[in-house]
Amino acid sequence: MLLNLEAPRKGRFSFALPLYALGSIAFLMAWLAPNHYPPWTSFHGEAAAFAALIAFCIAAIARNEQGRPENAYALFLVMVGLVWAQWAAGQIIYVGDATISSLYLVGLGLAWWLGSRLNSLDGGTDNRLMLLAALLVAAAVISTLIAILQWLRLEATLGIFAAERGPSMRPFGNLGQPNHLATLTLVGIVLSCGLFARRYLNAWQLGAVIAVLSFGLIL
Repeated sequence: MLLNLEAPRKGRFSFALPLYALGSIAFLMAWLAPNHYPPWTSFHGEAAAFAALIAFCIAAIARNEQGRPENAYALFLVMVGLVWAQWAAGQIIYVGDATISSLYLVGLGLAWWLGSRLNSLDGGTDNRLMLLAALLVAAAVISTLIAILQWLRLEATLGIFAAERGPSMRPFGNLGQPNHLATLTLVGIVLSCGLFARRYLNAWQLGAVIAVLSFGLIL
């Protein structure tokens, strides 16, 4: 089972597991959010991805997962400092731009921290990686199915849960751009092979997933 992680410390399981579940849902929504509005067309997807990152980090803290200290953390602090130095010097005009840039760098630092914790664990690492792979494969398959509906001009059947394709646009799922869908489908194909190698998928399941994703790739 993908969630068969190592036994948590007493009193921490009930708190960490819901956070992993919420993080997984948010991670899926990062790929499946149909909202793309100017001036920040990718806001909903990026906000969901950041929420997933926060949930996974809090879950890791709740499970008291310890890892090796990383000198790279200081680099992220320096980069955040440089952003605010540029704002103070007038190179970045708006404080909101400096704040958003800092949040991206903080997110990068949190992702680095979470990855270092994952790399240093004695057990459960493979299960976490396979969970991430399963989420990405699921996002790729769902995105491809939405793209097929867009190809057939039937996306309206999903209502607000599917982005509407323009009259001269290629299908793109809920990702907003066809090239993003192509990237996600390729990642899904590779990771589905990894799930098969780890025996989370059998041969016919792998074949079905690759067939669907390959069709989405050529749309």
